[in-house]
Amino acid sequence: MVAASRTPLSRTLIADAALSLVEEQGFDFLTMRRLGENLHVDAMSLYYHFDNKDDLLDAMLDRLYDSVVISDLVDDSDEAFASWLRAIRRMFEHPAALELYSKRVATSPAGPRGVLWSGTRLLERGLKPDEAAMAYRLITSFVTGFAASSQYVSEIAEAAKASSEADAPDVQEYLRQLQHANEEATFEAGLRMLASALVANPALSALL
Repeated sequence: MVAASRTPLSRTLIADAALSLVEEQGFDFLTMRRLGENLHVDAMSLYYHFDNKDDLLDAMLDRLYDSVVISDLVDDSDEAFASWLRAIRRMFEHPAALELYSKRVATSPAGPRGVLWSGTRLLERGLKPDEAAMAYRLITSFVTGFAASSQYVSEIAEAAKASSEADAPDVQEYLRQLQHANEEATFEAGLRMLASALVANPALSALL
């Protein structure tokens, strides 16, 4: 029998413990049994707070949004929009974020809040609904795509160095730059490039 936890269990406590478990050991190691062991409780007691593992995954994504993204949705200024995009990128630095986002964002209560907040900001700037929808898709696709590629581009570049097509010095330097690029500077440059591409609509480019 596993010893009882000294701290009362709650959805928040369990979700945070699950995020820590994924961060330390990887997503494949997330099971109710291991989570219970980390919390010093019987795994069955977790089901008092969660209907099933999918319910737990939703709560984990909510915690990521709540701790990193939602806290940024308090300012209606133009700079707040760019800050929101940076906050999303920070969220994806957590090892669990990409998988949770791809599988659970449609069911997580926190996801719609970001969609509504950003849509409201775009509409308030004078964009038509179809323009706001397109802008949202373009901007968030850049942010999520950047976050995803950041996790594997270095390994791909290293593997590409062994190719016979990578013998040229400039190609080798290109691959080296891929491996050692400043992530922060690259992301900010991407935001500026996106803003430049959208410069025909001053209301939108001002947000970036």
